[in-house]
Amino acid sequence: MDPETSKVIGQLATIAVRNTATIIHDRIATSKAKKNDQETISELTEIIQELLSDKQDLQMISESLKDELVSQKLSDEDFDFIDQTVIPTIEKIVPDDNANTIANIEKLKPLLSRNTLHVLQTLGFNFKRGIGEPLTDLLSSLIRGMDNKQSDEISVAIVNRDVEYFRMMQDEDAFNRWQSIQKQ
Repeated sequence: MDPETSKVIGQLATIAVRNTATIIHDRIATSKAKKNDQETISELTEIIQELLSDKQDLQMISESLKDELVSQKLSDEDFDFIDQTVIPTIEKIVPDDNANTIANIEKLKPLLSRNTLHVLQTLGFNFKRGIGEPLTDLLSSLIRGMDNKQSDEISVAIVNRDVEYFRMMQDEDAFNRWQSIQKQ
């Protein structure tokens, strides 16, 4: 559960505890026991105002939880969009030479099929957390992997240069020519 939802549920629990029938009944009984009509009316008005305020808070909490639930539920259009675009887009981005990543994408295809998505949603699966975040991580690692590939190519070029330097140092004539070039 995300922190925002936890916070909203905590507020709900606070309001529920504050407004139990027993607590409200005790407050009303206490105000009536004072036998002061003005004070009793004032306290009852305060109780009513608090209850109305809490009702508004409960309505906001209800809307917030409803929005959270709706944001996790996919429509038929969402299913079509996922089925037709997500995997093809990932396949276009992934380099063809990375067999491990391609194999992982093949494993994802059945998970992103329309039927599987319907079943998972029926079971209460959170698509954002279950698929969206891992896909984000996968694409992030692919992008980082592209940088690593360039770094690897640079490292190989540096090693090849060093090998050539060592070969040159083993050939006395080549080494002398190189030193004369360096002095210029």
